[in-house]
Amino acid sequence: MIKKTFSLCKVLTNIFALSFGVFLVGQNIAMKNSLAINGFLGVSTSKAVDENGKVVNVNYYSSDFKSIKEVKENSRKVTKQVTDEGLVLLKNDAHSLPLKDGARINAYSVSSASLVYAGTGSSGTSSTTQVNLKDALEKDGFLLNQELYSAYQSFLSKKSYGRGASNGIGATFSIHEAPWSALPEAKNSAADAGIFVLSRSGGEGADLDITSGNREDMTNGNYLLLSKEEKDVLSHMKQLKEEGKLKTIVLFINSANPPQMDFVDDYGIDSILYASTLGEVGAQSFADILHGDVNPSGRSVDTFYHEQSLNPVYANFGNYSYSGEAVCPTPMSSIRKVSTTVTTMRKQGMKTKSSNGKEPENSTIPISLSIPSAMAAVFRSSLIPISASMRKRIVTKYLLK
Repeated sequence: MIKKTFSLCKVLTNIFALSFGVFLVGQNIAMKNSLAINGFLGVSTSKAVDENGKVVNVNYYSSDFKSIKEVKENSRKVTKQVTDEGLVLLKNDAHSLPLKDGARINAYSVSSASLVYAGTGSSGTSSTTQVNLKDALEKDGFLLNQELYSAYQSFLSKKSYGRGASNGIGATFSIHEAPWSALPEAKNSAADAGIFVLSRSGGEGADLDITSGNREDMTNGNYLLLSKEEKDVLSHMKQLKEEGKLKTIVLFINSANPPQMDFVDDYGIDSILYASTLGEVGAQSFADILHGDVNPSGRSVDTFYHEQSLNPVYANFGNYSYSGEAVCPTPMSSIRKVSTTVTTMRKQGMKTKSSNGKEPENSTIPISLSIPSAMAAVFRSSLIPISASMRKRIVTKYLLK
């Protein structure tokens, strides 16, 4: 009898010890997730009352939407409005745009089938909801050259041609455009418009090194110049236009960084649209502009140069890593005011004159900046004086006022 009682006590003790352990762990988990559990069960543990003890509504910002689906639909609508109003018309000779209803279109470059939708770093869009160029054009009733577009899609799937980029600090880029000789005979098909898509990636954590790229792929190792294959395609597009097979040539710049624009007068380009990166629905905005449904009212925040070396920030181009204080270890206490000079560039209608009323050869304005003393020398040494004669070579006629 005593033995049986002892065995029972042992069993009960084990059960109690196990239950107590489960209770302790469960209590800890429950307390850490009390808000989620109470929300799921619909339990309120507090209430807001006024001075009379009457419950008041503290939901100051109620949603206009009843579901996540509605939120996403409205987000897409707002995104479309932003891209509609953000695309910039840089050039439109002889009112080439908009195109007529049902216009036949040849889309050239591998990027026409592989647009840049977002930058790098923290930016991104859902690949399942991105609008591609083909769907956008066809939605507006344009007749896209299917054989040519399918050839570019095939190049991408087989990885025989196509733009590329590695991720993270010190990223490397490639253009790898398909040469004219690799394209099917459909490249010569008659069309109302030939669209050349010029796409370049880049952004946060992926600075462009424009001097040390693969010179077999990039002109002078510069990612922001046209490659020899891109020039080849544009040359043949110009030839088709001269033969009467292409009525107009449209350049679509889909790039996070302004490319060097020394080529815009060389290939019979009638219209230029600049979109930067497109986001989910930017391709549809582009098609809607071609169709005349959207007025390209955007204004450029960039200056497009015939020669990038004339850009004052050119000296700072390159791959630079950043790791917090390692970039600028100088403590905030050592920050002081540094007097320096910043070279100014003349835009249309703007001039910099000296006290005698004449424009100096090198126009500079003295300013005071609060910057870490450790960076002052670097800042000063990175400035490039722009002479009056050099400024005349800077492209401004494509920059809308």
